[in-house]
Amino acid sequence: MIKERHVCALKYAKELKKLGYPQDDSLWYWIVDLQTQKEHLYGKVGREVYNHQIDYEIYAAPTVAELGEVLPDEIKWDNNKAFLTFDSRRCLSYKVVCLGNRTQYSGRSIWEETVVNKNADTEANTRAKMYIYLIKNKHIKVEDL
Repeated sequence: MIKERHVCALKYAKELKKLGYPQDDSLWYWIVDLQTQKEHLYGKVGREVYNHQIDYEIYAAPTVAELGEVLPDEIKWDNNKAFLTFDSRRCLSYKVVCLGNRTQYSGRSIWEETVVNKNADTEANTRAKMYIYLIKNKHIKVEDL
């Protein structure tokens, strides 16, 4: 279905929840029936229906836009400024690129180095993987976003 391409996969939603990603404000939610292990994607109204039932686990399924809002444009990386860039033409690649100065024969010039590259099958999954990487490696904090 088309809507599944616009939210992160359940495996990333579980990881995001474990890392403290906010669970109350998403437009979509993965709901897992603990008896059958079937997973369903519901909007916010569906989440309210299942919220008080004990036979279900609920995970925020952030959209491409929601993840884009929480991912920073730049971070500190080994005392350098690093920028996060997204390239949808190259296998949905999200990169951390460090910028710095390098001396050349003719003077100073800018150089860049890709220090992290995350790829996935959809843009939402790519953004989720980058978010998870940045949180796990302490480049960003959930409470700062």
